[in-house]
Amino acid sequence: MTDAACGNDKELIVDRRDYLIILGVPKSGTTSIASFMSQLPDVVVARSKETAFFTDFSDRTWSGPGAGFADALVSSEAAFAEEFAADPSARLRVEASTDNLWCPGTAERILEFSNRRDVGAVHLVVIFRDPVARIVSEYEHTLRLGWQKATLLESLRAEPERRRQGWHPLFYHVERSRYATQLKPYRDLFGDRLLVLDFHTLSTGDWTDTLLEFVNLPKPADIPVLERKNERYVSSRPWLNRGLKNSAIQSLGRALVPPRFRSAIRSAITPKSTERYRPSPEELAFVKDALANDIAACLKDPGIPTDNWSDLI
Repeated sequence: MTDAACGNDKELIVDRRDYLIILGVPKSGTTSIASFMSQLPDVVVARSKETAFFTDFSDRTWSGPGAGFADALVSSEAAFAEEFAADPSARLRVEASTDNLWCPGTAERILEFSNRRDVGAVHLVVIFRDPVARIVSEYEHTLRLGWQKATLLESLRAEPERRRQGWHPLFYHVERSRYATQLKPYRDLFGDRLLVLDFHTLSTGDWTDTLLEFVNLPKPADIPVLERKNERYVSSRPWLNRGLKNSAIQSLGRALVPPRFRSAIRSAITPKSTERYRPSPEELAFVKDALANDIAACLKDPGIPTDNWSDLI
Protein backbone atom coordinates (compact mmCIF):
# COMPACT_ATOMS: atom_id res chain seq x y z
CA MET A 1 0.00 0.00 0.00
CA THR A 2 1.29 3.45 -0.91
CA ASP A 3 0.12 6.53 0.96
CA ALA A 4 0.90 10.08 -0.13
CA ALA A 5 -0.28 13.15 1.71
CA CYS A 6 -2.00 15.76 -0.46
CA GLY A 7 -2.25 18.57 2.04
CA ASN A 8 -3.04 18.93 5.70
CA ASP A 9 -6.81 18.66 5.32
CA LYS A 10 -6.95 16.29 2.38
CA GLU A 11 -7.40 12.53 2.46
CA LEU A 12 -4.46 10.26 1.79
CA ILE A 13 -4.25 8.78 -1.69
CA VAL A 14 -4.25 5.01 -1.29
CA ASP A 15 -2.98 2.55 -3.89
CA ARG A 16 -5.80 0.02 -3.67
CA ARG A 17 -6.02 -3.52 -5.00
CA ASP A 18 -9.19 -5.33 -6.00
CA TYR A 19 -9.86 -8.86 -4.82
CA LEU A 20 -11.68 -11.88 -6.17
CA ILE A 21 -12.45 -14.20 -3.27
CA ILE A 22 -13.63 -17.66 -4.28
CA LEU A 23 -15.79 -19.01 -1.49
CA GLY A 24 -15.89 -22.67 -2.52
CA VAL A 25 -17.41 -25.18 -2.52
CA PRO A 26 -14.77 -27.93 -2.15
CA LYS A 27 -14.32 -30.34 -5.07
CA SER A 28 -16.17 -28.00 -7.43
CA GLY A 29 -13.52 -26.55 -9.70
CA THR A 30 -12.05 -23.81 -7.51
CA THR A 31 -8.49 -24.86 -8.37
CA SER A 32 -9.30 -24.80 -12.09
CA ILE A 33 -10.87 -21.33 -11.84
CA ALA A 34 -7.87 -20.03 -9.88
CA SER A 35 -5.53 -21.47 -12.50
CA PHE A 36 -7.58 -19.83 -15.26
CA MET A 37 -7.40 -16.45 -13.52
CA SER A 38 -3.64 -16.77 -13.04
CA GLN A 39 -3.18 -16.74 -16.82
CA LEU A 40 -4.83 -13.34 -17.24
CA PRO A 41 -2.87 -10.08 -17.34
CA ASP A 42 -2.84 -7.86 -14.24
CA VAL A 43 -4.04 -10.73 -12.04
CA VAL A 44 -2.15 -12.52 -9.27
CA VAL A 45 -3.37 -15.62 -7.43
CA ALA A 46 -2.39 -16.27 -3.81
CA ARG A 47 0.72 -18.44 -3.74
CA SER A 48 -0.98 -21.16 -1.69
CA LYS A 49 -4.34 -20.55 -3.41
CA GLU A 50 -6.12 -21.52 -0.18
CA THR A 51 -4.79 -19.20 2.50
CA ALA A 52 -7.68 -19.75 4.96
CA PHE A 53 -6.93 -16.17 6.03
CA PHE A 54 -10.59 -15.24 6.44
CA THR A 55 -11.53 -18.39 8.35
CA ASP A 56 -11.03 -19.06 12.06
CA PHE A 57 -8.85 -22.10 11.35
CA SER A 58 -5.74 -20.68 13.01
CA ASP A 59 -7.69 -20.40 16.28
CA ARG A 60 -8.77 -24.04 16.24
CA THR A 61 -7.07 -27.15 17.57
CA TRP A 62 -6.76 -29.77 14.84
CA SER A 63 -6.31 -33.52 15.18
CA GLY A 64 -6.67 -36.70 13.16
CA PRO A 65 -5.32 -37.44 9.67
CA GLY A 66 -3.91 -34.41 7.87
CA ALA A 67 -3.89 -32.18 10.94
CA GLY A 68 -0.50 -30.86 9.85
CA PHE A 69 -2.19 -28.66 7.26
CA ALA A 70 -2.67 -26.12 10.05
CA ASP A 71 1.08 -25.45 10.06
CA ALA A 72 0.74 -23.66 6.72
CA LEU A 73 -2.26 -21.49 7.58
CA VAL A 74 -1.98 -17.78 6.81
CA SER A 75 -3.04 -15.89 9.92
CA SER A 76 -1.25 -12.53 9.85
CA GLU A 77 -1.74 -9.46 7.66
CA ALA A 78 1.91 -9.58 6.62
CA ALA A 79 1.69 -13.24 5.62
CA PHE A 80 -1.48 -12.60 3.63
CA ALA A 81 0.14 -9.72 1.74
CA GLU A 82 3.15 -11.94 1.02
CA GLU A 83 0.85 -14.44 -0.70
CA PHE A 84 0.66 -11.99 -3.63
CA ALA A 85 4.37 -11.18 -3.79
CA ALA A 86 4.67 -12.74 -7.25
CA ASP A 87 3.06 -9.58 -8.65
CA PRO A 88 2.26 -7.12 -5.87
CA SER A 89 1.24 -4.42 -8.36
CA ALA A 90 -1.40 -6.57 -10.10
CA ARG A 91 -4.78 -4.85 -10.00
CA LEU A 92 -6.73 -8.02 -9.09
CA ARG A 93 -5.73 -10.44 -6.37
CA VAL A 94 -7.36 -13.87 -6.18
CA GLU A 95 -7.84 -15.92 -3.01
CA ALA A 96 -9.62 -19.27 -3.25
CA SER A 97 -10.08 -21.03 0.08
CA THR A 98 -12.71 -23.72 -0.34
CA ASP A 99 -13.72 -23.41 3.32
CA ASN A 100 -14.71 -19.74 3.10
CA LEU A 101 -18.39 -20.52 2.48
CA TRP A 102 -19.15 -22.84 5.38
CA CYS A 103 -16.80 -21.52 8.08
CA PRO A 104 -18.79 -19.47 10.64
CA GLY A 105 -17.96 -15.78 10.77
CA THR A 106 -16.01 -15.72 7.52
CA ALA A 107 -18.57 -13.56 5.71
CA GLU A 108 -18.27 -10.90 8.41
CA ARG A 109 -14.48 -11.03 8.32
CA ILE A 110 -14.46 -10.57 4.55
CA LEU A 111 -16.85 -7.64 4.87
CA GLU A 112 -14.59 -6.00 7.45
CA PHE A 113 -11.63 -6.54 5.11
CA SER A 114 -13.54 -5.03 2.17
CA ASN A 115 -14.12 -1.83 4.17
CA ARG A 116 -10.42 -1.15 4.63
CA ARG A 117 -8.99 1.95 2.96
CA ASP A 118 -6.29 -0.04 1.17
CA VAL A 119 -8.80 -2.47 -0.37
CA GLY A 120 -10.65 -1.68 -3.58
CA ALA A 121 -13.53 -3.68 -4.99
CA VAL A 122 -14.12 -7.13 -3.48
CA HIS A 123 -15.86 -9.67 -5.71
CA LEU A 124 -17.12 -13.00 -4.37
CA VAL A 125 -17.68 -16.16 -6.40
CA VAL A 126 -19.13 -19.46 -5.28
CA ILE A 127 -19.29 -22.62 -7.42
CA PHE A 128 -22.03 -25.11 -6.61
CA ARG A 129 -22.07 -28.80 -7.51
CA ASP A 130 -24.52 -31.64 -7.01
CA PRO A 131 -24.02 -32.32 -3.27
CA VAL A 132 -23.90 -36.09 -3.71
CA ALA A 133 -21.24 -35.87 -6.43
CA ARG A 134 -19.32 -33.39 -4.29
CA ILE A 135 -19.44 -35.63 -1.24
CA VAL A 136 -18.36 -38.67 -3.26
CA SER A 137 -15.41 -36.75 -4.70
CA GLU A 138 -14.41 -35.57 -1.24
CA TYR A 139 -14.68 -39.09 0.17
CA GLU A 140 -12.54 -40.40 -2.68
CA HIS A 141 -9.97 -37.75 -1.82
CA THR A 142 -9.63 -39.11 1.72
CA LEU A 143 -9.14 -42.61 0.29
CA ARG A 144 -6.55 -41.34 -2.17
CA LEU A 145 -4.60 -39.78 0.68
CA GLY A 146 -4.86 -42.98 2.69
CA TRP A 147 -6.55 -41.12 5.54
CA GLN A 148 -9.31 -43.66 6.09
CA LYS A 149 -10.54 -47.11 5.10
CA ALA A 150 -14.13 -46.58 6.22
CA THR A 151 -17.04 -46.87 3.80
CA LEU A 152 -18.77 -43.66 2.78
CA LEU A 153 -21.67 -44.47 5.11
CA GLU A 154 -19.29 -45.02 8.00
CA SER A 155 -17.54 -41.75 7.18
CA LEU A 156 -20.86 -39.89 7.08
CA ARG A 157 -21.94 -41.34 10.42
CA ALA A 158 -18.58 -40.50 12.00
CA GLU A 159 -18.65 -36.88 10.78
CA PRO A 160 -20.19 -35.23 13.90
CA GLU A 161 -17.64 -36.81 16.22
CA ARG A 162 -14.75 -36.09 13.84
CA ARG A 163 -15.79 -32.45 13.69
CA ARG A 164 -15.88 -32.29 17.50
CA GLN A 165 -12.36 -33.73 17.58
CA GLY A 166 -11.10 -31.21 15.03
CA TRP A 167 -10.40 -33.51 12.10
CA HIS A 168 -9.42 -32.09 8.71
CA PRO A 169 -12.32 -30.41 6.83
CA LEU A 170 -12.06 -33.08 4.11
CA PHE A 171 -14.12 -35.20 6.49
CA TYR A 172 -16.91 -32.60 6.76
CA HIS A 173 -19.00 -34.11 3.98
CA VAL A 174 -22.46 -32.97 5.06
CA GLU A 175 -21.39 -29.72 6.71
CA ARG A 176 -19.65 -28.45 3.60
CA SER A 177 -22.74 -29.21 1.49
CA ARG A 178 -25.26 -26.96 3.26
CA TYR A 179 -25.33 -24.51 0.36
CA ALA A 180 -28.54 -22.58 0.97
CA THR A 181 -27.88 -22.04 4.67
CA GLN A 182 -24.28 -20.96 4.16
CA LEU A 183 -24.96 -18.74 1.15
CA LYS A 184 -27.51 -16.58 2.98
CA PRO A 185 -25.12 -14.40 5.06
CA TYR A 186 -23.07 -13.65 1.94
CA ARG A 187 -26.16 -12.60 0.04
CA ASP A 188 -27.27 -10.45 2.94
CA LEU A 189 -23.90 -8.73 3.30
CA PHE A 190 -22.67 -8.50 -0.30
CA GLY A 191 -25.72 -8.52 -2.56
CA ASP A 192 -24.73 -8.13 -6.22
CA ARG A 193 -21.04 -8.43 -5.35
CA LEU A 194 -21.66 -12.20 -5.20
CA LEU A 195 -21.69 -14.44 -8.30
CA VAL A 196 -22.90 -18.06 -8.33
CA LEU A 197 -21.46 -20.44 -10.95
CA ASP A 198 -22.47 -23.99 -11.84
CA PHE A 199 -19.67 -26.56 -11.69
CA HIS A 200 -21.48 -28.77 -14.17
CA THR A 201 -21.24 -26.14 -16.92
CA LEU A 202 -17.61 -25.08 -16.42
CA SER A 203 -16.47 -27.27 -19.31
CA THR A 204 -18.68 -25.36 -21.77
CA GLY A 205 -16.83 -22.08 -21.36
CA ASP A 206 -20.08 -20.12 -21.21
CA TRP A 207 -19.11 -18.75 -17.80
CA THR A 208 -15.93 -16.94 -18.89
CA ASP A 209 -17.60 -13.76 -20.20
CA THR A 210 -19.79 -13.65 -17.09
CA LEU A 211 -16.84 -13.96 -14.73
CA LEU A 212 -14.63 -11.46 -16.56
CA GLU A 213 -17.41 -8.90 -16.65
CA PHE A 214 -18.14 -9.53 -12.98
CA VAL A 215 -14.56 -8.69 -11.94
CA ASN A 216 -14.29 -5.83 -14.45
CA LEU A 217 -11.56 -7.41 -16.55
CA PRO A 218 -11.36 -6.96 -20.32
CA LYS A 219 -11.77 -10.08 -22.40
CA PRO A 220 -8.33 -11.08 -23.70
CA ALA A 221 -7.79 -11.87 -27.35
CA ASP A 222 -6.88 -15.43 -26.42
CA ILE A 223 -9.06 -16.87 -23.66
CA PRO A 224 -7.04 -19.28 -21.50
CA VAL A 225 -8.20 -22.88 -21.57
CA LEU A 226 -9.83 -24.04 -18.35
CA GLU A 227 -7.77 -27.05 -17.35
CA ARG A 228 -9.09 -29.67 -14.98
CA LYS A 229 -7.01 -29.38 -11.83
CA ASN A 230 -6.98 -31.56 -8.73
CA GLU A 231 -8.89 -34.19 -10.72
CA ARG A 232 -10.26 -37.00 -8.65
CA TYR A 233 -8.94 -40.53 -8.63
CA VAL A 234 -8.57 -43.26 -6.05
CA SER A 235 -5.10 -44.69 -5.57
CA SER A 236 -4.93 -48.45 -5.35
CA ARG A 237 -1.85 -48.11 -3.13
CA PRO A 238 -2.44 -45.16 -0.75
CA TRP A 239 0.16 -46.47 1.69
CA LEU A 240 2.80 -46.18 -1.04
CA ASN A 241 1.73 -42.62 -1.83
CA ARG A 242 2.28 -41.76 1.83
CA GLY A 243 5.70 -43.39 1.75
CA LEU A 244 6.77 -41.41 -1.30
CA LYS A 245 6.06 -38.18 0.60
CA ASN A 246 8.62 -39.10 3.24
CA SER A 247 11.51 -36.60 3.07
CA ALA A 248 14.20 -39.28 3.43
CA ILE A 249 12.71 -41.36 0.62
CA GLN A 250 12.37 -38.28 -1.57
CA SER A 251 16.04 -37.37 -1.00
CA LEU A 252 17.13 -40.92 -1.85
CA GLY A 253 14.98 -40.89 -4.99
CA ARG A 254 16.44 -37.60 -6.18
CA ALA A 255 19.94 -38.99 -5.65
CA LEU A 256 19.33 -42.26 -7.50
CA VAL A 257 16.73 -41.49 -10.19
CA PRO A 258 17.37 -39.03 -13.06
CA PRO A 259 14.67 -36.31 -13.27
CA ARG A 260 13.38 -37.42 -16.68
CA PHE A 261 12.45 -40.87 -15.31
CA ARG A 262 10.83 -39.86 -12.01
CA SER A 263 7.29 -39.19 -13.24
CA ALA A 264 7.09 -42.46 -15.20
CA ILE A 265 8.41 -44.49 -12.28
CA ARG A 266 6.02 -42.86 -9.83
CA SER A 267 3.06 -43.59 -12.13
CA ALA A 268 4.17 -47.19 -12.54
CA ILE A 269 4.43 -47.94 -8.84
CA THR A 270 1.35 -45.98 -7.76
CA PRO A 271 -1.37 -46.95 -10.26
CA LYS A 272 -4.66 -45.07 -10.13
CA SER A 273 -8.17 -46.46 -10.22
CA THR A 274 -10.46 -43.94 -11.92
CA GLU A 275 -13.67 -45.88 -11.42
CA ARG A 276 -16.26 -43.59 -9.84
CA TYR A 277 -17.44 -44.61 -6.40
CA ARG A 278 -21.13 -45.46 -6.56
CA PRO A 279 -23.06 -44.57 -3.40
CA SER A 280 -25.31 -47.32 -2.12
CA PRO A 281 -29.04 -46.69 -1.69
CA GLU A 282 -28.44 -46.43 2.05
CA GLU A 283 -25.69 -43.84 1.56
CA LEU A 284 -27.86 -41.80 -0.81
CA ALA A 285 -30.72 -41.93 1.68
CA PHE A 286 -28.41 -40.75 4.46
CA VAL A 287 -27.24 -37.72 2.45
CA LYS A 288 -30.75 -36.80 1.33
CA ASP A 289 -32.04 -37.01 4.89
CA ALA A 290 -29.13 -35.04 6.36
CA LEU A 291 -29.46 -32.30 3.75
CA ALA A 292 -33.22 -32.41 3.25
CA ASN A 293 -33.94 -28.82 4.26
CA ASP A 294 -31.01 -27.37 2.32
CA ILE A 295 -31.73 -29.40 -0.79
CA ALA A 296 -35.36 -28.26 -0.75
CA ALA A 297 -34.26 -24.63 -0.33
CA CYS A 298 -31.76 -24.95 -3.20
CA LEU A 299 -34.36 -26.47 -5.53
CA LYS A 300 -36.71 -23.55 -4.82
CA ASP A 301 -34.01 -20.90 -5.25
CA PRO A 302 -33.68 -19.61 -8.85
CA GLY A 303 -30.25 -18.23 -7.98
CA ILE A 304 -28.82 -21.68 -7.20
CA PRO A 305 -28.26 -23.87 -10.29
CA THR A 306 -29.69 -27.35 -9.66
CA ASP A 307 -30.56 -28.59 -13.16
CA ASN A 308 -27.64 -31.02 -13.12
CA TRP A 309 -28.22 -32.50 -9.68
CA SER A 310 -29.12 -35.84 -11.19
CA ASP A 311 -28.38 -37.85 -8.06
CA LEU A 312 -31.01 -35.95 -6.11
CA ILE A 313 -33.89 -35.21 -8.49
